[in-house]
Amino acid sequence: KNFFVSKNRVSTGKRYHSNLFNFFKILYNYLNIDKKNPFENVIWPVHHLKKEIKTLNHEELLKLINITKAEQSLFSIVIGCILNTGASVNEIIGLNRNEINLNQFTPYIIIRSNNLRMIKNIYKKRIIPLVGVSLDSMNKLISLSSNEYPFIDFLNDNLSIKQIESKINFRIKKVTKNKSIQSLKHSFIERLKRINCPEEIISEIIGIKKRTIFYKNEVSLEMKYSWLNQIIE
Repeated sequence: KNFFVSKNRVSTGKRYHSNLFNFFKILYNYLNIDKKNPFENVIWPVHHLKKEIKTLNHEELLKLINITKAEQSLFSIVIGCILNTGASVNEIIGLNRNEINLNQFTPYIIIRSNNLRMIKNIYKKRIIPLVGVSLDSMNKLISLSSNEYPFIDFLNDNLSIKQIESKINFRIKKVTKNKSIQSLKHSFIERLKRINCPEEIISEIIGIKKRTIFYKNEVSLEMKYSWLNQIIE
């Protein structure tokens, strides 16, 4: 318990605690052991600090955009692809060439399962229009790689997604005031909120469960594209 509290991972600790409690409960019942469950009276703190995710200010956003234009690195292309899509590093890096459509009217990427990575959450399977720096970065990626999975040419086989995220986070922190990859996604959402983009469209773009509505309004690719075009820097 002390370990998880010190690491600010109370929810994870509670989950492990619950599993252990249930394991001993079933074991004692099965073997007819008359003994108190050793995990019965573990008390977790009700309130614990949740790390605040800061958003990018306008100056920081422009700094990152300039890097995407000046460099041809894994960092610059991934950041560029994330800035105007709100997608995760795993979703971007796992893109198959067939999931990237760069037609001149409504360019887009498809986030779905493929041979490189699995998308289990149905809300994460979606189509995201490409605008501004994200479109430029994807065009740059396709021009630099002929691989079926374009990002493969930029990756070290020994690096995991977490290690890649760590390296990208390190670079972001140097450019911004201690911001992170999560800051990019939160900033993306805030930029859409500032132009009064409807909640259901934001949910559709970033891939989260939408609240129940009485009338189902299909969010078209063109509709998402028109809103994203309004946040181009």
